[in-house]
Amino acid sequence: MSLDQLLILITVAQQKNLTPAQNLVLGGSWHGQTYTHIAQQSIYEADYLKTTAARLWQMISQLLNVPITKSTFRSVVETYVLTPEQLALISIYNQDQSPSFILKETKNPGNLAIAKFPSPWENQSANSLNSLEYPSGPVPVESPFYIERPPIETTAYQEITKPGSILRIKSPKQMGKSSLLLKIFEQANLLDYHTVNIDFCQGDESIISNLDKLLRWFCSLLGQKLNIPANLEECWASTMGSKVNCTLYFERHLLPKINRPLVVAFNELNRLFKYPYITQELLTIVRSWSEEAQKYAPWNHLRFVLLYSQEIYPEYPLYTSALNIGLPLTLTDFTPEQVNQLAQRHGVCWNSAQIEKLMAMVGGHPALIRLAFYHLVNPLKFNTESMSLDQLLASMANPFGIYRDHLHDLRQHFQENEELNRAFQGLLTEENPISLLPELADQLESLGVVKIDQNFQVTVRCELYRLYFSNAHNIGENSCGKITDTEGKVSSGERLQQIDQEYQGFQQQICHRDPLTNLVNQLGFYQYISRYWQEFIDNQLQLSVIVGSLDYFHLYYQNFYYDKYGKNIGDAYFKKIADLLRQIVDYPGKIMARFEPGEFVIFLPSVSAADALELAEEIRKRVKALGLVHDHLLMGGLPDTITMSLGVASIQAKAQNYPDYLIRTANLALEQSKKQGGDRTSFEPAFEPAFEPAFESIEFS
Repeated sequence: MSLDQLLILITVAQQKNLTPAQNLVLGGSWHGQTYTHIAQQSIYEADYLKTTAARLWQMISQLLNVPITKSTFRSVVETYVLTPEQLALISIYNQDQSPSFILKETKNPGNLAIAKFPSPWENQSANSLNSLEYPSGPVPVESPFYIERPPIETTAYQEITKPGSILRIKSPKQMGKSSLLLKIFEQANLLDYHTVNIDFCQGDESIISNLDKLLRWFCSLLGQKLNIPANLEECWASTMGSKVNCTLYFERHLLPKINRPLVVAFNELNRLFKYPYITQELLTIVRSWSEEAQKYAPWNHLRFVLLYSQEIYPEYPLYTSALNIGLPLTLTDFTPEQVNQLAQRHGVCWNSAQIEKLMAMVGGHPALIRLAFYHLVNPLKFNTESMSLDQLLASMANPFGIYRDHLHDLRQHFQENEELNRAFQGLLTEENPISLLPELADQLESLGVVKIDQNFQVTVRCELYRLYFSNAHNIGENSCGKITDTEGKVSSGERLQQIDQEYQGFQQQICHRDPLTNLVNQLGFYQYISRYWQEFIDNQLQLSVIVGSLDYFHLYYQNFYYDKYGKNIGDAYFKKIADLLRQIVDYPGKIMARFEPGEFVIFLPSVSAADALELAEEIRKRVKALGLVHDHLLMGGLPDTITMSLGVASIQAKAQNYPDYLIRTANLALEQSKKQGGDRTSFEPAFEPAFEPAFESIEFS
């Protein structure tokens, strides 16, 4: 069997063409190339190609009923004898070929047709997907979670068929520039074009700050990715100047060796903007090449895609005409219809009111919308049941919620730019759009936190940013109303007593309370801590956490409480344990929560590791002394009464220490208690430079 015949069988079997990544893996593997070498010639990372290849070998193995690996791929295919049925499929395909996702050129380059098989995710629920991708980085071209935003894609596909075209894509980060580039490259590959991604984030500062080094780096990298020897020293004359040398390299060495169009992407072009002279010179060259391509071969092979996330900032002055080239494309927010498409592809059936609720919080931001659906379909790790939309909305502006990294990056940017911070703070309290200085408005729009209307009036982009940055801690300002001593530290006990009073009101809110025990639930626990975390950092408090879990809980709850005596008995036991915790834990500022049915968490600000360990041991003994019995004879001789294992961790509050880090450490200690048979307390030190633990790992039983 030939490679072409195999490609037809795969196409027919999966009812769609191979993706560019799959094509690269098959072609490279057929010719004995390593994944690293294949990656160097493409926009893909080697690890991504390895993952693609693993799935590909499994699919081909099932298709041919023969084990396939990268090393045996070619030999197995070449010796494989096609069955009569397979030969018939290939014959039918060749007679009536209608490949999917192929962009077909017509006599008029502006008139394009796209043919598709039915989408593979149609009539398919999220539960039937083999694996749900975590939303991180560009959306793979074969992913069902790429949502088209007409006419952006078709406009881009048409533009790259024009000789010398320059496509200019500008949008804030995480709006889908890299995902769109993958789709553009996919279409280019199906047209048999060369594609090369030049990512300026990969260039050293010493390179991008020097025009001659930058152009040499560009030519060398382009040559390597096209498998064309650079030979720069032969064509780089010191008397000609960098721009002329670069042009001559293209004209005499590069373009004559390629016999088909070449699409070059300049990714993260904004990294050059702090070097205005270099940016202007580079874009001047690109403009001149584009003009040459309109008239002369072989320049007509060139097409460019420029991607950047900001305009020129005032501290980096540059003639505005430098970026005024090519066809501009601005990536727009998702519409309600597109949000509904994404919901359906996650197996979520929503009405218009639910879609409006989500968009009121995060707008149509593609990355934030997709992350929300991911967590709705895959419950957050600190929830035992699926999270409802209302619960998710309530937690979104939480500094430790699902958008933590995104919000933290924005906060960092504001902390580094005081003028921008002040301008944005002024917007937070305005209900109607207002005017800002053009350069400030542009910077805020480039960050993606504001919208600018047709009258150049500015407003906060969505409620998520208004809620998060309205909290002074999240914008990096000092907290208001904090009780401090003369040295600026929290007064002994006073502030923690105040937190205690606020805690009483907070835990009475239904969305924050565990209805059975009246302790705070897990969502409320994180929201509450987030209110004071910056204050704990400012005052460098020692923070301790105790995590307690009932031993053999799942055996008790299923086999004893439910099956023999019913749910009420088990619920009564939980209430008794919660009441016991209220009696024992008497530290000011403490927060007590029930995370899971049999798991309790206690947060103790300004409590040392030694005191927390002593308290945990007292809790263990007192829970055992409650004498909450179970039918141990039915449980294989387990202890007569319910016992609890506990884990303790302690750390000094610092900016890099999030609450979940402290709780993860306490959970490690809890695991040690469980492994030792339960009914014991363990301490796990938090190993990091900011904290030298006073204890090694300790266990009590």
